[in-house]
Amino acid sequence: MKLNDRKIREDLKRFSVPAYEPDKMKETIFLAKKAYRERLLSKRIGFWEFITMQVRFIGR
Repeated sequence: MKLNDRKIREDLKRFSVPAYEPDKMKETIFLAKKAYRERLLSKRIGFWEFITMQVRFIGR
């Protein structure tokens, strides 16, 4: 195993996840999903932006 891999593994073993409230975590997830959905609905692209995206995709 490389020295970097060993160092990373040792650092990860020492890392501990701080305590959290499950209700607050669920609320955070809910609000993040809500914000994501609202962003998707508000973000509309124009015709030329759509064409440009399609040309880039097809060109790959």
